[in-house]
Amino acid sequence: MKERKEIFVLKRLLLWSTDSIPPVVTVTSLQSSPTSLSTLLFKISFSKLVTGPPQSIGFAGATQNGGTIQLVAGLEYQVSATPSSQEGPVTITAPINCAQDAFGNRV
Repeated sequence: MKERKEIFVLKRLLLWSTDSIPPVVTVTSLQSSPTSLSTLLFKISFSKLVTGPPQSIGFAGATQNGGTIQLVAGLEYQVSATPSSQEGPVTITAPINCAQDAFGNRV
């Protein structure tokens, strides 16, 4: 009796997704305006997860404290700044390409 060998081929369906939509960033003050506080806190929020803290954040009318931007929650970071003077606006900006998502889409 001849032995019969059967070969089973399993086909795998590979699914992956691509994403071409960049994250959107929003910067908001955590203080009411006007304020006389010596340290100001700002929240930097993203519309989707980014691969690390935002880079090259711009400060006008203030200097960044501590040099770090801290992760607060999955999509939110926080940064503190010291106003340059007791009067006048303080502006924090998140420039183009300050962060990217896992697919390489930059803000």
